[in-house]
Amino acid sequence: MRDPGLSRVLEGHDSTDDIFDLGFDKEIIGDIAPLARAKLAVLPELYAAVQVPPEDPGAAAKQLLGVETEHYDRLHSRFRAALETEFTRKPHEAVSFIIRELFEPPGLLVREELLAIRLGIDKARSGGWERLKEHFAPARYIGVACSGFHRWWMDLVLSRWGQTDSPPLFRLSAVERVAALHKAGFADLVALTPTSESPGDRPWLLSQSDDPALRLPVDPRHAFILSTPVSPWLDEPVWCLEQAKRNRRSPSLSQDARDRLRVALRVSGG
Repeated sequence: MRDPGLSRVLEGHDSTDDIFDLGFDKEIIGDIAPLARAKLAVLPELYAAVQVPPEDPGAAAKQLLGVETEHYDRLHSRFRAALETEFTRKPHEAVSFIIRELFEPPGLLVREELLAIRLGIDKARSGGWERLKEHFAPARYIGVACSGFHRWWMDLVLSRWGQTDSPPLFRLSAVERVAALHKAGFADLVALTPTSESPGDRPWLLSQSDDPALRLPVDPRHAFILSTPVSPWLDEPVWCLEQAKRNRRSPSLSQDARDRLRVALRVSGG
């Protein structure tokens, strides 16, 4: 969905087609209008940030991301190289890269929905979510366009979790994660529970689906990986069991996922 106001803002650039990787669905745009407007509003900030002299792209990248050198150097080396290269390209190409390879897909950054999943929290049923989210404020993305893209650095989330003196998040079930948070003084939190549509008690991923009812937390042990190629710093896109069952003949499923799905269907009689 192309916003006429945005088109006026970007008028004069060689191309704006890549910017619309934001991919707002016209069927649900009314439900997410404030979020969509916030994202569109910060695009001029991104354009300004990428139009810098290419003499020191590393410094420009750190300034854009809002991170110190120590944190920047810990980021995936291929992401750093790719981002720094983008500063030598046309502005619309650089902005498109940032949206497609950093802001929108999960990987280095995660959005609130996935943050809650990785903490094992059923956000809708947890009155203590806002207080817990504030605890992870030091992990917030504070770089350019942060007012339109509310994200958290996953590596900083894990570092913050380490202060609870608990085992690594991904090794714990959702119930164990919530128990650790309760022990650390965070109350009114409800753990995610497995479902027949998405089994497994260690949720970590989010199933891709146009159906909100199937955008479910996914335990990697029960994930069906899609064949869509992604950059090495991004999470592989996955479907939950029910989404895979409904699309069992889809070419999007990887061969390994197809093989595992056949086994799962034989076991369940589906």
